Amino acid sequence: MIQRIHHTALSTPDLARAVAFYRDLFGFAVVREFAWPAGSKAADRLMGLAGTACRAAMLRRGDSMLEIFEFSSPAPRPQSEDRPVVDHGITHVCFLVDDLEAEHARLSAAGVRFHHPPQPSGGGVFTAYGRDPDGNVFELLEVREPAPKEAPLPARRDPYEVFSRVYDQDVHLRIPRAFVRTLRPLLRGLRRGPAVLDLGCGSGLVTAHLARAGLRVVGVDRSEAMLRIARRRCARFGPRVRLVRGDLARLQAPPDAPLAVACGDVVNHLPTQAVVRRVLAAIRRSLAPGGIFVFDAVTDFAFETYWTDNTHLLRGPQGDLLMDCDYDPVRRRGSVRMTAYARGARGRYTRHETTLHEYAWRDRELVRAVREAGFAQVWRLPWSAWPDQHEEPAMDRALWCGRTPGGPGGVGDARLRELGFKQLR
Repeated sequence: MIQRIHHTALSTPDLARAVAFYRDLFGFAVVREFAWPAGSKAADRLMGLAGTACRAAMLRRGDSMLEIFEFSSPAPRPQSEDRPVVDHGITHVCFLVDDLEAEHARLSAAGVRFHHPPQPSGGGVFTAYGRDPDGNVFELLEVREPAPKEAPLPARRDPYEVFSRVYDQDVHLRIPRAFVRTLRPLLRGLRRGPAVLDLGCGSGLVTAHLARAGLRVVGVDRSEAMLRIARRRCARFGPRVRLVRGDLARLQAPPDAPLAVACGDVVNHLPTQAVVRRVLAAIRRSLAPGGIFVFDAVTDFAFETYWTDNTHLLRGPQGDLLMDCDYDPVRRRGSVRMTAYARGARGRYTRHETTLHEYAWRDRELVRAVREAGFAQVWRLPWSAWPDQHEEPAMDRALWCGRTPGGPGGVGDARLRELGFKQLR
């Protein structure tokens, strides 16, 4: 069964120039270089030609591959740098971008020739066609989500009923623990004030960590199944913890919280930019003047690297959780099919399945959403729960912070800077 296009190949008169173009301007990395001399029977069979000799390179960016050949034999027919796209054969290569105008301006400044400025193509798609140094046509394409109608979040069956019993294990334990450990310096001085908010609190992992640090906490979540676990986990804290079932887009809380947090991709679960803005605005209204909201968000690198066609198995005493993940870069949506094998009475297991989606929000989209929700400041910190993530090309998450107008509140700018947050202008 054919699965997908593996790579696209180009023939060039100047391999070094072509590699430099796609490496330096398009962000591809050379993963392999190879060559063969004239007289290679195996290569001639593959090419369907006699006497081939070639140098070549394979380049990669994310899950996209580009192969570039420079043939010295047989002598290639030269191609016009203005070869029309109507000629028979492969007409162009398309690159998905997240900011078409910015990429068009960057490449134009580097001397890249374009047919036209960015323009709409219908259905939320915007494009610009240009040419590489050999005249090969490329397309830059950005998919922009149409502005949806403002409507309440749709009612749906609670997917966490399926796997709540096997959720609290492995990565689902480590991420909240690391999240609170990172933010611990921000908690100083908040023990005697109003309650902090744990939004999308789930099974109460972050809630319990905050209560253990001496804070009063209000946890809010949409899933009754997860709240049942949170109530058991936080029962020992008594009145210091209050757990509420509710929709974050309709969050109603007194405007006195010095701090609100959301851990575990909460914002990535929101399906549209309009819903993101609505949720952020509701959170901002629940904060005191100068209060802050800190949340984590999954990066493009994580979606492209750890979600694309990946399977994860989490084991625990209550059962196992199998997560089949994939990522659609055009829709910018991650999907995870979760299969829970929950351990019941007498050691018997029951199988349950559900599918969840997460959405990859660009940095500029989150900056705009936070500001449009009424926050006066936006801060960002590249972050990971894994101590060895720095060995990877990029972080798998970022911590975001929005501050409401009205001064520093209970957490000053200096503390954010001490943690490594940088304010975005």
